[in-house]
Amino acid sequence: MKKSIIAVSLILSLVILVSAQSSKPVQESLEDKKQESPKKCGAVVEGLQFCTTSPVVSVKLGEYIPINVSLQNMTKEAITVPTCGFNHLYNVTVTDSDKNRIFSHEEVVRQRIKDKVVTEGELLKFYPLCHGPLGFEKILAPEEMLRIEYYLNLNYDFKNKGKYNIEISRKITKKDKSSEVEIPLGTMIEIEIK
Repeated sequence: MKKSIIAVSLILSLVILVSAQSSKPVQESLEDKKQESPKKCGAVVEGLQFCTTSPVVSVKLGEYIPINVSLQNMTKEAITVPTCGFNHLYNVTVTDSDKNRIFSHEEVVRQRIKDKVVTEGELLKFYPLCHGPLGFEKILAPEEMLRIEYYLNLNYDFKNKGKYNIEISRKITKKDKSSEVEIPLGTMIEIEIK
């Protein structure tokens, strides 16, 4: 009986030891992953801070290009923010490694409107949907964060391999509701397409 208790104890100790050792590399790889994607934030404006967890993105040509951004309430009171769509809330500038500007589908349509050659379908596709009975707003509780993942190639054509720089800012309404203001990210997002 004593021998079986000792044997069971040794087996349990061995299982615990093996489990502890096998979980350590997993924790390290999670830490490594966190280090690969540091959070970068801009200044606090109107009590809100705009951040990204994807300051560097590397994808293969043809793959989706994810941009992860967040807006955090840095105050001790609730703040209402608009949530009506990426194209209407974010100002994005994309340049290639030669500093040539890459225009979004929406910017191309705006130019076509100016040239009076836009189709009705193109016009409807980019009609602002920020107003209406649904509200399109979210109330952020104190310290609450609103996270958005956006696929950049849904609105831009990336036809060539290479490196691209993304400047991005987010529009918000001032607390006194007098006007809109932009919150800059404060850093460039770097995209590499292989």
